[in-house]
Amino acid sequence: MRNTKTETRIIHQHLQERIETHGRWCDGCGDPTVLTPSHIIKRGRRRDLITEKRNIRKDCPYCHDAWDSDEVTRMCLLNDFKERMAYIKEVDELQFNRIVYKCKVEGIKYE
Repeated sequence: MRNTKTETRIIHQHLQERIETHGRWCDGCGDPTVLTPSHIIKRGRRRDLITEKRNIRKDCPYCHDAWDSDEVTRMCLLNDFKERMAYIKEVDELQFNRIVYKCKVEGIKYE
């Protein structure tokens, strides 16, 4: 059984630490705006990474939606796309290959 209150507390703690370390602006676009915790690898895909600090970014609502859209034409526009992809490659190679394939299909050069 999962403890979502504990997970939420940990996620927001990681978000706050990231803000203190990297500043109060969106990782995806750099705007100093409302920030939300955004998972690089979605909660539903890898429950074991829900509270993993490196899996949590600080995104504005627009960038959070762009990342969660699964549309590589939007995802690749994020300032930290390559950094996110490096993390994905390290922890979930199948997901990494899926995104790289989508980039190829869309004609987006990656790497």
